[in-house]
Amino acid sequence: NSPSPKDTLPAFIRYPDKLTTRTQLTYVGNSFLIRNFSGERFPLPGIDEGTRLRLDPVYSTHLSFVAQFRILELGFGFTPNFLNDKNAEDARQFNLQIKIYPGRWAYEFSFLDQRGFETALDGEDVYFPGVSTSKFQNVLGYVFNPNFSLRALQSPNEWQTRSAGSFIPKGIFSYTRYRFENEGSKNAFNSFDLGLAPGYFYTWVLGKRFLLSAGNNSGIGINLLNQNGETDAYLLWESVFQASLGYNDQRFFAGINGTYSFMEHGAGNEIQVFDRVYFVRISLGYRFDAPKKWNEKADRINQKYGWGPSN
Repeated sequence: NSPSPKDTLPAFIRYPDKLTTRTQLTYVGNSFLIRNFSGERFPLPGIDEGTRLRLDPVYSTHLSFVAQFRILELGFGFTPNFLNDKNAEDARQFNLQIKIYPGRWAYEFSFLDQRGFETALDGEDVYFPGVSTSKFQNVLGYVFNPNFSLRALQSPNEWQTRSAGSFIPKGIFSYTRYRFENEGSKNAFNSFDLGLAPGYFYTWVLGKRFLLSAGNNSGIGINLLNQNGETDAYLLWESVFQASLGYNDQRFFAGINGTYSFMEHGAGNEIQVFDRVYFVRISLGYRFDAPKKWNEKADRINQKYGWGPSN
């Protein structure tokens, strides 16, 4: 009945003295559906009033670079020309993320800016260079199980050593601005989403070097849609699925991560938007020894706020 060597391991390993860096190739999109499309309010060429549109970004692949030290992670992504074979006028894509992991809390801010969308009409792709979206999102979560590492799932400056799961409720606030420009006319509307999404995640440790994680957050909230100075409130439904497969060595790590989220909310008879955001990332990373002064400063901050020594 003596414990096995695996049971005597800590639940997860931290790398507090390392600067974790990684490069990611990301397939990303913020497609959305518009139902009961009104030609007067959103004039686009070749679109009849009442048409149900699905608009997809022209640029869908980008490079991103991420750095993390202790509880702070910073990352940004952009679309170089060699990753896209479409010569789309005025198209762009930019992504920014900031993550903070104080204790068992987790906060994430993300920004996704896209311009240049296309849709299929009568069997052909129609490009709209004047359609753009800007999405700001804030997510705050709490990990109930102290033996579960959310960082190992999202940011590999920790590594899970024993299989574990945790209930992780999240509060989500996002703001999206949709813009339509055509032949000198400009139309826009703003969407605010506030919701609470309970969820559960589990990590399976597959030997010494590999792990597999998966989970979901689903919940309801409220949507505020502002257009032409008028604001209406509607029920919001949101669900976020996430899964990842990771490889880890003392210095080198790699992984593939997929995230799919959707929001459904309505706005009466004029317009109804179904927002879809999806990420597929392939990442390669390396851990460097952090400067001694960084560790000394981080230790002083941890002591001041009563956080653990490796935060």
